[in-house]
Amino acid sequence: MNLSHKIIISLLLILTVLGSSNCCAGAKQPKLYDYIQKISEHIKPLPLLYAQKSDRRLEYENMMNILFSLMYLGDTLVIMTPDGDYAVFTYLKKNKIVLKSTQYEELTSNFKSLLDDYKRIWVVVVDHRAGWQAQPPSQYLPVLKKDYMDLPLPMPTYFADKGVVVGSTNFWINKAALLKKVAEISPQNRNPRLYLRLGQVYRRFGKLEEAVKTYEKGIKYFPEDPFLHRELGACYYWEYSPPLLEESIKENRIANQCHISKFGKPKYDAMFNAAMAYRDLGELTKAQLQYNDILRSINEFPDNYFESQTRRYLANVYLESGRTNDARLQYELDIKLAAQPLPYSYNKLLDIYDVNGEKKKYSDAVKEYFEVCGNKDPSAIIRYIDYVKDSEEKQLIIEDINVVKTWMQSNTNLLNKIRLNPEWWDIWTNVTINCGVSPVTNKK
Repeated sequence: MNLSHKIIISLLLILTVLGSSNCCAGAKQPKLYDYIQKISEHIKPLPLLYAQKSDRRLEYENMMNILFSLMYLGDTLVIMTPDGDYAVFTYLKKNKIVLKSTQYEELTSNFKSLLDDYKRIWVVVVDHRAGWQAQPPSQYLPVLKKDYMDLPLPMPTYFADKGVVVGSTNFWINKAALLKKVAEISPQNRNPRLYLRLGQVYRRFGKLEEAVKTYEKGIKYFPEDPFLHRELGACYYWEYSPPLLEESIKENRIANQCHISKFGKPKYDAMFNAAMAYRDLGELTKAQLQYNDILRSINEFPDNYFESQTRRYLANVYLESGRTNDARLQYELDIKLAAQPLPYSYNKLLDIYDVNGEKKKYSDAVKEYFEVCGNKDPSAIIRYIDYVKDSEEKQLIIEDINVVKTWMQSNTNLLNKIRLNPEWWDIWTNVTINCGVSPVTNKK
């Protein structure tokens, strides 16, 4: 069966599933269901093959009832299959949608421009094999993430209103209203993402108690969902003052265990936040063990960002415990990894060398820091210039100053940031003037 036939069958399935005789409203047609099922057996993949089953039909009907409660007359509805086919409808009048004719060749190129043509758009991803966990086709995902808000209905749904700027206060107010309405009109819609998104909105507006209650309600329905436990743990740690550290540890540990059970790998953010909570409780040994657990897991499931974060925080805990050499090793490994901006670990290492009086190591490290980071980081410049200021090799200092001024011409933020820090500015101006060089750069 060629692609055009496949699309026709997909659209027939969509229309039939929605209980449509003419305009997607009216009596159901069991014979047509049987006929389409037979034809569909030859289509791979089979995005709507299971729609003839009664439980699947109920899901569709529930989905459409929710949508009809949210949509305005004239809204555009896009029903999309996981392999990239989609059909465009108009919400004509109460409980009735009409298919817009679209050539298949136009679909991919036109999807980005839908918001130019229509004011309010709803995109529904239909894949019963994945259910609410379905993902939109990769070619459309960047546009959906950029221009749409995600709404966890019984099927993944994305909504865009041309009159509302993504990320604005109105955007979040609209999202909160839609999520609350979904929760009210469809109590049977027990989708963990609904609770995650609604909790996120409550936290954004500073409604802590509502956020916690939302996550707890979600956990009641989905006790093994790692993301709900993780967000509840984050609330306990970040939102309460003082933080509820023990409660946060408990939820983050459950989140990690559930994530391993469901996906076969650890949830690093949950493990990491549990370690931070242990440290805040003063339980440094438990914090060290937790950070080391993360590093062991990273050997099997690499993650450069969390490896870097873990090494930095583990090093800080080692310093608090008096284990300076262990801390130094972690900062050195973090610099080699180079997964995050390097100034953090360079400065930590230099402080250790300075306190311990390790002049040779300090000299090597400050020069390396200057060469690697100086063109972007004013701290690297100041630490190096302050170190070499007493050198008898004045000409070498002038050469280094000229290198810095070349960087400053390419990156004006370097000089501006040095000026804004009185201590840095004093060091810079004293060294340059003593060398007979202007502290500022000539404009290009």
